[in-house]
Amino acid sequence: MKAIFALIVLSLLVAPHTITSQAVEAPVKPEIDQIHAYIAKYSLEYGISPYQLTKTIACESGFKKNAVNYNDGGKGKHSVGILQFQKSTFDNYSKKMGEELDYYSYHDQIKVASYMFSKGQQRQWTCWRTHFA
Repeated sequence: MKAIFALIVLSLLVAPHTITSQAVEAPVKPEIDQIHAYIAKYSLEYGISPYQLTKTIACESGFKKNAVNYNDGGKGKHSVGILQFQKSTFDNYSKKMGEELDYYSYHDQIKVASYMFSKGQQRQWTCWRTHFA
């Protein structure tokens, strides 16, 4: 009887520790939540308006990371991504930032746009001019 009681007590002492010590994976945030988190992060870091950046993204791409605008007159300068960057503009500003960033990454597009906004370059976006100029 003492042995059974000891096993019960031991199981009660050990069980909570095994449950709480197991690694629990954090749920992956939906993409839109990550986009808003990056907007908040880089708006704070670069001292810009998160509202203006959010509104610009909503207008430019509707938050679609794979958005492409081929309305370039056939010159091969189409705009890509959440902020509708042309490759040359994105590369130029990422170079000014001293970083090698991914043109197709919505994270990197938000980072570069935040940097550009902080340098007074938000007028490069038609949507920004439409809503804020």
